[in-house]
Amino acid sequence: MKRSALLSIYRAVDGLFGFVYGLIYRHRAKIGKEDTSRLLERHAKTKTERPKGTLIWIHGASVGEISLGMALADKMREQQPDLQFLFTSQTMSSAKLLSENMQPHQIHQYLPMDTAKAMGKFLDHWRPALGILLESEIWPNLIMTSKQRQIPLALVNARMNEKSRNNWRKRNNTAKYLFSQFNWITAADEQTAIMLESFIGQVVSRPGNLKTLIKPKAPNSAELAKLSKLAANRPVWLAASSHSGEEDVLLQAHQQILQQYPEALLILAPRHPNRRQEITDICKQNNISYCLRSEHITIGKTVWVADTIGEMQYWLELAQIVFVAGSLNGGKGHNPIEAIIAGKSVLSGSNVMSFAETYDKLEHFGAVKFTDSPEQISVAIIYHFNNPKRTKLAITNAANELADEARKMSQQIIPALLNLLNRGDK
Repeated sequence: MKRSALLSIYRAVDGLFGFVYGLIYRHRAKIGKEDTSRLLERHAKTKTERPKGTLIWIHGASVGEISLGMALADKMREQQPDLQFLFTSQTMSSAKLLSENMQPHQIHQYLPMDTAKAMGKFLDHWRPALGILLESEIWPNLIMTSKQRQIPLALVNARMNEKSRNNWRKRNNTAKYLFSQFNWITAADEQTAIMLESFIGQVVSRPGNLKTLIKPKAPNSAELAKLSKLAANRPVWLAASSHSGEEDVLLQAHQQILQQYPEALLILAPRHPNRRQEITDICKQNNISYCLRSEHITIGKTVWVADTIGEMQYWLELAQIVFVAGSLNGGKGHNPIEAIIAGKSVLSGSNVMSFAETYDKLEHFGAVKFTDSPEQISVAIIYHFNNPKRTKLAITNAANELADEARKMSQQIIPALLNLLNRGDK
């Protein structure tokens, strides 16, 4: 298939993009969003040697995608123990996650800028036998340069919201070319699958959202015991992955909860921990006592701001009920699976288009309740504090269903990925 005019232009101005990307990464480094000690990796420069043997390259944008990538790597290595893995990602939080969980057969690099020169240098150094791109990481030069080197590519757990789907449809010829370069595609939801099929003219695999494969990391028992002691005898709820504009609603709900449960504790875990100042300012404006996890947890504070990375399992263990944020004020929702697997009742705002099918399943089991206002949130949480056992069966049934789905997904996905190894383009 011939490249679209847009892709030809993109390729032709490669040098200009390299200059622009360089400026962007330097700016991000100045504001603390890039690791200054590893900026050269964005130019495909590394001192890390390629490991011997079969190397599989897995790329995901941030923590959620990389967590899935790690789960896939574990499953693949169960079938083929000699495999080596190269993970690439975009964010410092994902790099931290990997560094804390890295196995001897795993390497992490930041994804190079999307220019033909950088991608060519990257691929020539690492020479992966297979590239796996997760969810919505579609980079034109990455894809085209991989195919030039006959590296098989899989797009796994493809997941695109309505806005992204509409944007791709506006660039129909470009989308047809890029998505046709993949040797295999799986979609996390029906709407994404339908869109991709319209581009490639082939059936797209629909195993479901593969994030059910992720096994939560067990929290450190000593630290969990310490935190549990600090929260002892208090009704606790967690607001997970909140965004700007949501904390006002959540804190208003908490103030209403405090009227009936004066000892209630809200663990507020922002999606981006560097927003801690914004959140503490809101607490001050509303005369709400708080403490920061990054400093120290203080007994008696009504809000713990969980401004750290990689500690969600602690907060899930402590909470009796979880509000999955990113679903208020025009958000698109976040994945509720982790909370369900932890056995927690789930609340969410009604804006969940990014995980609509997952929420539909949970709603079928009665394992989720949609709440959009401070009043609705507080009423639901107070009800749960008063009746903690009412939703236990629904959560258990939903968790069992997710576990069964994960088993079936693994049986379908892992053999298909392993079959792509060393296939190349014929």
